[in-house]
Amino acid sequence: MSAFTRSTAHSLLKVCFRLSVVFAISMGLYAQALMEIEVSDHRPLAAALEKLQALTGVPINYEDVPYENAADLEDVSTPEQRLQHPGYRLLVPRKGRIQATVDARPQASLSETAGSVHALLASYRAAGLPGDFQVEQANGMIYVTPAKVLNRAGTLQEVQPRMDTVVTIPYAEGTAIACVEEITRAVSAATGAKIAVGTFPFLAATKRVACGANREPARNVLAALLSKLADTPASYDLLFEPLTGYMLNLRFLARSEEHSAAAAPAPAPPNTASRFFIKQ
Repeated sequence: MSAFTRSTAHSLLKVCFRLSVVFAISMGLYAQALMEIEVSDHRPLAAALEKLQALTGVPINYEDVPYENAADLEDVSTPEQRLQHPGYRLLVPRKGRIQATVDARPQASLSETAGSVHALLASYRAAGLPGDFQVEQANGMIYVTPAKVLNRAGTLQEVQPRMDTVVTIPYAEGTAIACVEEITRAVSAATGAKIAVGTFPFLAATKRVACGANREPARNVLAALLSKLADTPASYDLLFEPLTGYMLNLRFLARSEEHSAAAAPAPAPPNTASRFFIKQ
């Protein structure tokens, strides 16, 4: 072997060694970022997604299936309540447990976080818990929405997500919470479902906005508003109570120092004609 060949081979060996070290370090850091999420709850998927959202800083929206079959429900009323009010029942989704190993990196991308969402959903399905869900990426966020659920007769039926409802909202000015209430009223009018606004961060709720929409999915209209109310990501959950209807809860994700350093992006404004503006 010539001196030139030996030199070239030596250089290649050094490059390969360095690449192997970098690869080993990267794999070690990735392994450290893996975390197991385990939840036992009446809405285990919603609770697990909230934990994943807090770890990654990626906004994850969740919508319940409309539970109505007795096999999917559980009465959690107390003996005292039933004694005081004969026939009283407090129905909630049947309790269950799920667990999955997820990518917990604050800098995880939208698609990487979606992979973790699918892992949690796979555990939910394997546990035989109520209904089924689908996962989508839109508006710079992840949406976990209902797909199927047992009806009262025990037949599996498809579900149309309430927040996919196309709405038209006349242009008006008011507080942010008033705009959200307009969105829920429009969805209620179109679907017949009862929807109330629950949790809403106070400071954001009182901001003055001008809003309006022309035949757009309600979730896009809401995303357009949330993207302008704060400089941190925001998400919602729409929870179904069998006896009272839906409750829409909104939250802004608190950024840790690690999240900020990783520059996790805020939700991108959707590609719609939603007319939401913050008054300066």
